[in-house]
Amino acid sequence: MPSFYDLGFVDDEVCIFEKIVEAERGLVIISCDFFTDVSATLAALTDLINERRQCYISTIDSPIEYLHRHKKSVVVQKEIGTDVADCGTALQRIKQEIPGAVV
Repeated sequence: MPSFYDLGFVDDEVCIFEKIVEAERGLVIISCDFFTDVSATLAALTDLINERRQCYISTIDSPIEYLHRHKKSVVVQKEIGTDVADCGTALQRIKQEIPGAVV
């Protein structure tokens, strides 16, 4: 699993990701330049959450590029075309799997 440092982020930027992980609520949108490895950035963020928090993490990928193992969190990964037909179906499954989830 790549770390933020492996991806070229500097200390100040890593601190921002750490603050995101500590937040109890909110919406995080990550956007990157064309040809930037968005999957690796999201994998590093998911791994950081997994290392620091006890929560339920669900990912939707097409295809799954990084396999997350359970650490402090339970991580469920869904691959479009293999596990679910489309993103809408994946969101409905997440809603069924997580009590109280609002999708």
